[in-house]
Amino acid sequence: MLAAERARSHFYAAETASLAASLATVALLFWIVPHFGITGAAWTILARSLLTALLLHRLSGRPSPNLRAAWRTGNTWRQLRVLLAGSALQKSNPLVERYWSAQAASPGVTLLALAQGAITAAATMMERMVNVPLAPRMARLVDRGEYAAEHRLYLRGMLQVLAMVALAAILLIAFKAIWLSVLGYALKLPQSHAESLWQTCMLLLPMLLSGAAGPLVVARFYARGNTGLPGQILSVGFVAGLALKAVGFLHWGLVGLVAAISLGHLLNLALLCLFAEFTMRRKPSR
Repeated sequence: MLAAERARSHFYAAETASLAASLATVALLFWIVPHFGITGAAWTILARSLLTALLLHRLSGRPSPNLRAAWRTGNTWRQLRVLLAGSALQKSNPLVERYWSAQAASPGVTLLALAQGAITAAATMMERMVNVPLAPRMARLVDRGEYAAEHRLYLRGMLQVLAMVALAAILLIAFKAIWLSVLGYALKLPQSHAESLWQTCMLLLPMLLSGAAGPLVVARFYARGNTGLPGQILSVGFVAGLALKAVGFLHWGLVGLVAAISLGHLLNLALLCLFAEFTMRRKPSR
């Protein structure tokens, strides 16, 4: 339903629905957690997902399931198999990373989780600023056969992401002392832990680049009806990432694990970009 709203260029209403559900969740957590603990938090997060789905269902015109039509769309199901398999592997990455980081000195696992949460949130905002408005336009250009215009639009989006990541790096470096003070005050962290968190965020900047630019590259594949290749690339990247993370942590500890995470993201992004440029020279699949 969110994809349908974005395809219609209804960006603000769809994002407002997600924002409203998230703000309601944050407000509830202040009361839920002291009374019901972490289990209450889990139920609240589930309620947020349901509320978001209900709001999007209303915004998208209350669509109803059509099981007969779904059963007949065999081509769609074939495309989804690789897509869902690759997505499932990628979603299991945090389990691998928590396994290794939990073996580091305390509070390594917590600092890594905080840094990854911040980077993921920043990447999500950047992705919605750049990819969300561009992806439907790219798909429409491909549908009209205007491939050169679609390529220019894609390059513009990639340059915007690169500029934002570069700006984030500059701000982290230029205002390091302020960041450390804010982290120490807001999260009640000792100076050494705040310094470690800042360093982890710096090392994870390639993850920020991949998280913001990757969906834009994948959108090019989807615009051509190719959902299989991105999933295959990400699956290969997941397997390679397992080895990188094991070697990184066993030889260099938490710093090595963080570097391996960033390297894995860069490799995934590089492969996606290379294959996207290669497939651009072919006739789009339908």
